[in-house]
Order: sequence, then structure tokens, then C-alpha cells
Amino acid sequence: MALSREQFLLNRRRFLRVMDYLEHHLDNENIRLENLAEVAHLSRFHFERMYVEKVKETPMATVRRLRLKRARKLLLEGTSPSITALALMSGYGSVAAFSRAFSRTFDQSPTGVIALPPQSDADVGDVRDLRRGAPVLELVALPAVPVERHPFTGRAADVFNAGDEFAWFIKCSGTYPLGYRHWVVHPDGWIDPARNPETWVRMWHCTPVNPVLPRVPGADRGFLPSGMYARFVLLGNVTADIPKLMARVARETSWKVVDGAMLRFYPTVPHYTPTSERIPHFYLPVVP
Repeated sequence: MALSREQFLLNRRRFLRVMDYLEHHLDNENIRLENLAEVAHLSRFHFERMYVEKVKETPMATVRRLRLKRARKLLLEGTSPSITALALMSGYGSVAAFSRAFSRTFDQSPTGVIALPPQSDADVGDVRDLRRGAPVLELVALPAVPVERHPFTGRAADVFNAGDEFAWFIKCSGTYPLGYRHWVVHPDGWIDPARNPETWVRMWHCTPVNPVLPRVPGADRGFLPSGMYARFVLLGNVTADIPKLMARVARETSWKVVDGAMLRFYPTVPHYTPTSERIPHFYLPVVP
């Protein structure tokens, strides 16, 4: 039976809750599949089936992977407790079991990581150079990419719901059966929904045109605003402190941020990605 719009949006909210729950309960040694299914308000069977379909691994595989990544981060930073304590923190009953899982995942033993010199956050994880509180900054030239655009005008508090609506249109169209690249264009600049929830905003949710497939219903076609941008890559943040990012551009480059369209790009779907693995990109227009 085809999924209704309401059910589709509800499922995305359910999984967003689960991903946030996972990130905040890794230290809970009793975390079980039943706990996660309860957070999603689904039966264990339906939750696990949907989770594997969306995330491409089982819920408990995600828990183990996140715990191992946290353990590796602590080892690289030189701030980890003993290997025994780290094994228990990661949900393993013995150092041997922890070491085997760690070595399979990272192709390196925990003691091998300890032998390395301590590293900062800039060297840890899958996204290089992400420092705590300091997203990666890079100047990039963005071409005028042709896109399918779905417009939104409304309260800033509703901007993320608009993204869910766009995902629903994409799903209904069948145009991008293997997923899509999600861009958001703010033609009037970024308004932080948390700080200005009632402010009226305009935006377009976009995805690059697939020339061999039909158009997305309800969308028009246009182009991403081309030009030079300061691109910030964040780790684990869905929003950003734009004034601080602008200050970094002025402090660290010879360019300056100007009025114009601001863009966001999501390499992963936040609803199906653990918080610490989300890497949204923010693009601020700049001139020399």
C-alpha cells in the first residue's frame, strides 16, 4: 500500500527522534532495540525493518559503530580512560572483544592508536579539519547548476518542515529513486529559526535536474546562484551562528561577506543520520 503524505512525514520525525536519542544515550549500557522502537512509537519488528531500509544497517549496528568511533576519538585525543574502562563504555564485556571489534572497524588496534601522538579534533573522524566550535572554511566558486526548485514562503520556524514536504514531493515523483542532493537557497539571507521563529522568510528547496527523468511535480526549474562563496562544513550541527561565520571570513581571508543568497547543502539526510555524523554545508556570498 502506498505511503500517505502524513505517514511519510511522521516516519521522518520518528527517525529524527531516534537519531537524537542514540547520540544522547550511548553511555546507557542497557540500550536495546526495544528502547529505540519505543522512542519511534513503532513495534520492534516494524522499526527494525524501516531502520535497515533507511539507514542501511541495523539499529544495534549503529550503536556499536558510534561507540567505537567515540572510543577512537578519545584515544586519538589522548583523553581516554584505561582500555578496560573504554571497553565497558563501548558496551563490551571484555577488552578482547572490544579490541577485536575495534580492529575490524578501523584496521588498527586500540593500543596502536594509543602509540600515536595525541591529536586535536582537527584530525579525528571522517571529515578532516573539523575543529570543536570551528567549522571548516573554504572559498569556492559555485557554478550555475540547473535545479528543480520547490518554493516556500512562511514562518522561519517552519523551514525544516518545508524540507520534509520537498522530500515528499521527490518521493511521489519517482524522479530520484536512488536519492537526491538537497540544496536550500535563501535569497534574502539566513534567518535563524531558533532566534527568529516568527520572521517571514523565502526559500527554495532544490535538487540538481536529472535530464533523463521527468520533472518533480509542483517544482519549477532554475539555477543555483553562481559566484564565489565562503563554504563552511559543520559536523553535528544543523544550524549555524552566521555572524560568527562572517567574522571568521573577515579574520581568516582577504574576502568579505556581502548581501545576497545564502545556500545550504546536505550530503546526508539528517533524519536518517546520527547527529555527530551530519555534515551540513553553509555557503555565504563573498567578494574580494
